[in-house]
Amino acid sequence: MGFNSIQSYVGVGKTWAASLLQKIADNFDALNGGLSTNALPDILNGSFEINSLNDGLTPDSWTIVNYTGGSHALETTSPAHGANALKFVHPGGAGNGGGYADSDYFPVNELVLHSLSGIIWASAATKSKVQVRYFTNAKVELGAGSPEELIVFYSLSPTRYTWQILPPATTRFIKIRLIGGYTDTAVAGNIFFDGFTFGPSIGTNEMRFNRYNTTPVLSANGTYLIPHGIYYVYADSIAVPQVQLYNGTAWIAGATISTGSWDGPFVSDGTNVRLLNTTANVNTVTLIRM
Repeated sequence: MGFNSIQSYVGVGKTWAASLLQKIADNFDALNGGLSTNALPDILNGSFEINSLNDGLTPDSWTIVNYTGGSHALETTSPAHGANALKFVHPGGAGNGGGYADSDYFPVNELVLHSLSGIIWASAATKSKVQVRYFTNAKVELGAGSPEELIVFYSLSPTRYTWQILPPATTRFIKIRLIGGYTDTAVAGNIFFDGFTFGPSIGTNEMRFNRYNTTPVLSANGTYLIPHGIYYVYADSIAVPQVQLYNGTAWIAGATISTGSWDGPFVSDGTNVRLLNTTANVNTVTLIRM
């Protein structure tokens, strides 16, 4: 049995019943089953199944803010995972939007590569995002590199995305922010999120690359600071090997980028690692973040 809300049994004048005791027993069974198989995700209520208020709006362990004109609800007609999904409604029009949902804090550290996964879709070409917010052990958000934008998207059918997360130094807690219907795009539509999980990373050979982080054009003798993360790089228009990775003080060994091929993976600290164009030609490369 899965989790069952018992909120309807709570209140002045309410009496206990056999059905309440059965639900409590089922909840303990679900909890013990998850613990015994290490199946509990670090993102609490990542599939939005638990709605203790029974209002059809507010999933437990998430804080939701609606943008101007926007609204949200739990989608129960066509969820992608389990019985509920989280839906934001963008009404259209300049300055309007849907809203965003912040997860509770959950613990991490910078020594472990993590995997974040979730299902996302929309009814129209709205603009939506997934962000990771990094916090210290005192739960103070890091000044640099937070929030980190993982994807800006819309997909008209349920699509599972998976990202590899390497937290910056001093990170001890993370929050996930799901933005449905951002305010800089006036398109009306419904945006859905479902089935979010987070844990130690899957093997490198199973990683899926879901987004282009950027396609920088390197001017003559120009540099490009690579955002924090783990990347593969592809040389789009380099006639001869002339773009290299530089860590601020020295060349990264073996990091000359060849034309028409993938190089990597490599890690950028977001502070020192750069692409450096060593000639007077303009060159373009593609970075894909793991």
